[in-house]
Amino acid sequence: MKLFIRALCALTFSIPVYATEWQSPLNQDHPQVGKVYELSSQMEISSTELYDKVRKASIVLVGEKHDNPDHHRIERDILKAFIRLEGNQAVIFEMLDDSQQPGIDMANEQPVPDNLKKILHWDDKQWAWDDYGPIIKQALHARAKVQAGNLSRDQIRSIYSGGEEVLTSNDTLTSALGVNNALRTSMLEEIYTEHCEMLPRDKLAPMVNIQLARDARMAAAVDQSNAKSTLLIAGGYHVRKDNAVPLHLRLRDNKEHPLVIMLREVDPTLQNYTDILKGMASQADYVWFTPRFTDRDYCSDLKTSQK
Repeated sequence: MKLFIRALCALTFSIPVYATEWQSPLNQDHPQVGKVYELSSQMEISSTELYDKVRKASIVLVGEKHDNPDHHRIERDILKAFIRLEGNQAVIFEMLDDSQQPGIDMANEQPVPDNLKKILHWDDKQWAWDDYGPIIKQALHARAKVQAGNLSRDQIRSIYSGGEEVLTSNDTLTSALGVNNALRTSMLEEIYTEHCEMLPRDKLAPMVNIQLARDARMAAAVDQSNAKSTLLIAGGYHVRKDNAVPLHLRLRDNKEHPLVIMLREVDPTLQNYTDILKGMASQADYVWFTPRFTDRDYCSDLKTSQK
């Protein structure tokens, strides 16, 4: 009876009213801030319409910018819409890895413990608990099954040194081997740019296998969740339809069409968003624009520190 009441409460509050008090300080007055677009039609829709799509989807993938607090708040609203009365739902986090699964299993089997952070062996240096603790607790309170989506550090080190041989030996990662060379080359260029063009490409090549393995691992978690509906929360690059988790789901012969929502900071140099919306149509189903959290140039900081 208690579980029914808890689920009923979750359903009752599943249509959140989104607050416009942005926490990210930059470009709050940009004309695109707060707007949601359906990318197939290039039309603006309301957040309520998006939540309705979420409630009907069997797989929902949400891509965030990790340091943006507004993205975490929107994700909590999306989770409210995602929760269903009938239950049997899974919420997968990139921020949880395989080494934490025993603690996750313990948390799934009992009321949300006060020492959840300790049970999960949470590392604040990698992911801020204040950003992700509330939504993990929210999922557990709603009786959704929380699952790890990421590789452990030991697994990453093994892939870095062992390469494709490690991918071949783990059936949750084998979709990484089905990616063509053109995509691998494109990913190497992305990684080269993300590392501020300070390391030679041949030194970064093992990172391609790691990136592919992370996407493969998240796709396997979604594919094997055994839930009626599944929500994945990850960085924006990991949920892209053209080259990330949705691609790996297809490589795993999963016939479902995930609903992909991209949370994206506005670009203050752009006022006309027609081209960017067209370009995003191959990456996501919906985009939600928010203010920017910081204008810090991390590459400039890194290059300065190396002088």
